Amino acid sequence: MSVNPLPARLHPDVQDFLQNKNEAQRIVETFGSPTHVVFPNLVAKNISRLQKVLTHHDQADAAIFFATKVNKAKAFLEEAAHSDIGIDVSSMQKLQTALSHGVSGNQISISDLAKNKTLQTLGIRVGNTFAIDDTGEFRQIIAISRELQPENKIPATIRLNGGSTTFTRFGVGDEALPEVLDVLSEQGCPVHLHGFSFHLSGYSPDARIAALKHTIEVLKQARLKGLTCNTINIGGGFAVQYVEEKDWGRFQTDILAEKYVDGIDLSTSFVEGMGVFGPVQYTYPTGSIYDYRLKSTSNHQVGVKNPKDLLEQWRDRVLGLNKHIAEFLDLNGYGRADFRLDTQTQELAFLEMNVQVCFHTDGAFILSVMNNSHYSYTDVVSHIVDYADEHRRRISRVGKC
Repeated sequence: MSVNPLPARLHPDVQDFLQNKNEAQRIVETFGSPTHVVFPNLVAKNISRLQKVLTHHDQADAAIFFATKVNKAKAFLEEAAHSDIGIDVSSMQKLQTALSHGVSGNQISISDLAKNKTLQTLGIRVGNTFAIDDTGEFRQIIAISRELQPENKIPATIRLNGGSTTFTRFGVGDEALPEVLDVLSEQGCPVHLHGFSFHLSGYSPDARIAALKHTIEVLKQARLKGLTCNTINIGGGFAVQYVEEKDWGRFQTDILAEKYVDGIDLSTSFVEGMGVFGPVQYTYPTGSIYDYRLKSTSNHQVGVKNPKDLLEQWRDRVLGLNKHIAEFLDLNGYGRADFRLDTQTQELAFLEMNVQVCFHTDGAFILSVMNNSHYSYTDVVSHIVDYADEHRRRISRVGKC
């Protein structure tokens, strides 16, 4: 079966390199295989593009930080250092590497979630900015600072956890924030608050906007306490576009596993309190794929029947898999499991467990039960309703149902 490729979206510099077979061969012969080829010049280009965007929006004084945690190649760090931007580190090793590449301490921020005393001590000595993640860490930085007596106050930002789904579990919660701000407001506090940051688990612009709004309000509260903070770290993690939109759009129409696995489509049913039933086989016009179009607008072309000549061992295996999947997912109520069986190679592929089934009398869910048991349509529906009413307070291991 032929598969349409999903070509990568490549920078012209990468395309030029891949087309130069002799150069690629020379690099492999020199360094061995596998060889990881990177393009640090693109880092400088991306930094320049970001700076132009910031200038265009009257934010020329905004600071850009290069995150070493997710960009591990030292060549990237060197390029960022030459571009004179900030460096964000997350470990002692990363901090030492940044310093060894000539990055000054006041250009480095430490965002590690569990900063030990050794890392904090070095960071204080060289003038790093700390992203404070909890009250314990905050108190330890103050204690180390009073022991070391640095010439200047320790620059810091507070990572916020607003207590909502917008934020991750990291950061100082709303309940602990007033205490931290009170300590920072005290005369003689060795920490100078530059501003705030937040940590998100995804790339949603709406989530980042919501977090930013919350952070602005917190910054206003801090200023009312006399703190001169004026910085918000909006984070990074820009989503990468790996393929062209037109290629992705085409690929999404080919994403069904059925297109890549030869064989017949089988379906089995699980009804809690009754058991597993089936299988039945989907039928549709020759040459078609059981895709979304057939399942919706052309559903009249799809049929359901008991599979003929299906060996008993495959019938038992399909039902056994349905039972195992339902138990593994701690499935409540009912569901339908779909499989693809290659009748030539005898390979069985599990496709999906669907808990939003159709109760049509000619549908796969109902027919799997009725064609392979003594239960009627009324029996099935009545059992599901009665069982749900009787067990409606049961809590699944993976959530309430």
